[in-house]
Amino acid sequence: MLELKNQSSAITAQPAPGDRRSFFRLTKQEDGWISSGTPHCLLSQHSHASAVGSNTGAFAQWNWDGSELAIKNDRLGFMPLFYYATPTDFCVSGSIPVLLQQGAPTNIDYDALGIYLRTGYFLANDTAFEAIKLVPPSAQISWRDGKLSVSGSAPIPASVDVSRKDALDGCISLVRQAVMRTAPSDQQFAVTLSGGRDSRHILLELLSCGFKPSFCATARYFDCWPTNDIEIAAELCRRSNIPHHVVGQDSSMLTGQLEKNIRTSFGTTDHVWIPPLVRFLKSRTNTVYEGVACDVFTGTFSTPKRLAYMRAHQFEKFADDVLELDDKAIRALVGEDNFRRMNREAAVARVAKEAEKYADAGNPVALYFIFNRTRRVTSLAPMNLLIDVGNVITPYLDFDVFSFLCGCPGEMFVDHTFHTEAITLAYPEFADVPYASPATSRTVRIASSYKFFAGIALDLASFSLDRSRKPQLVDRGFLWPRLLRSLVDWNYSEAMAWISELAILLIHLEFATLDKLLDVSEFD
Repeated sequence: MLELKNQSSAITAQPAPGDRRSFFRLTKQEDGWISSGTPHCLLSQHSHASAVGSNTGAFAQWNWDGSELAIKNDRLGFMPLFYYATPTDFCVSGSIPVLLQQGAPTNIDYDALGIYLRTGYFLANDTAFEAIKLVPPSAQISWRDGKLSVSGSAPIPASVDVSRKDALDGCISLVRQAVMRTAPSDQQFAVTLSGGRDSRHILLELLSCGFKPSFCATARYFDCWPTNDIEIAAELCRRSNIPHHVVGQDSSMLTGQLEKNIRTSFGTTDHVWIPPLVRFLKSRTNTVYEGVACDVFTGTFSTPKRLAYMRAHQFEKFADDVLELDDKAIRALVGEDNFRRMNREAAVARVAKEAEKYADAGNPVALYFIFNRTRRVTSLAPMNLLIDVGNVITPYLDFDVFSFLCGCPGEMFVDHTFHTEAITLAYPEFADVPYASPATSRTVRIASSYKFFAGIALDLASFSLDRSRKPQLVDRGFLWPRLLRSLVDWNYSEAMAWISELAILLIHLEFATLDKLLDVSEFD
């Protein structure tokens, strides 16, 4: 057995609070394994979540006792924690950029990236890099003497035989219970409020329980994407006599995307508007309530067709349905060589295998999307971005809320009215306030967006200009003519929206393969 040497700080009995930049690394040398970094670390979204087995929030932690490293997390696995392992190296961190800086292999996982480009999320525990994996839910991971043992899987709640009326009552009462479990310790807390259902339900339930936030905040999207979120949020706050703040963007789209990529470990093209919101909140509070997951529990991505495929165990058909983006668009963006590595048949097989895990649950479509899209994309807002505020509280991730709604029959949710009905039943005095339309929020204002997208085109051209040597994840022969076209054709703005978002992420990943990654601390 090789001798284990500890070059890090003194061992303590309990993990210390950490942040996503903390890491712990074990490296094999001629005379033994050398450790570096933080030997004991707890990543927790708020103080309620720190206890193992808690119902009320996400956490992940590691402990090094001088000979064994133990890693574990909560049952839902929503706190991102990544690791890589080679015969001579092991490292764990809440940040992929940190792992890359510590020497993680940079080979791209083309199968995983192919699924991402077709769906907008990485599947299960995949990342853009072959060697780097996300710690699974309910993880029990140990490293000893160079040997790694990994176990963990998403929980499948028991099916619940319940009427729609009782399901609505259960949803209302369990969300109330979750809010009470995570009651704020003082009144200096905030709620992020949009025009959607999740944040509205949380705000109204807080008020119902006697907890009035000191203010609510709504992020303003970039001007080319009109939305009525701000007007709806303002009306809710006016009726509740709560101050409402609108937070605008404080950087270019390119700068915002780069910052978001670093903070979310290249996990999504979404959330570019959130870092300015975080900066605003940090100056005014250390506790924020965030809505995440309930709309997915109650059917956002459920359709009769998807549910029928699950019930019939036709997993390949389910997979083909969720792999939405046209392959022609992917082929054009990434080029023929890369596209051949992103085989659609392999993507269908991997998604089908993932879907099979949830097929016999009461609400199988919701479970698939919770542990893939919600866990891998939506949760990055609270877990990787808003967490910089201090305590970020997500009542819907209460295990009892999750277990009940994901155990209810999926057929109850395919008409997409359940959550609206629950909110109306619980708070009828707000029933006349409309909800923001998803279609409206992504419709580009063609006439007013030319300047915005022309700016993105110029920034993106500069960003990609001197990155022309291999490896390339974006075909410059496809990209540059379209950047030029966006400067002369203002009707091309809508196409530039999806091209620019994906191109920035992919070119940023190229930086990693060329050891040109931006400094992790650059945006702190």
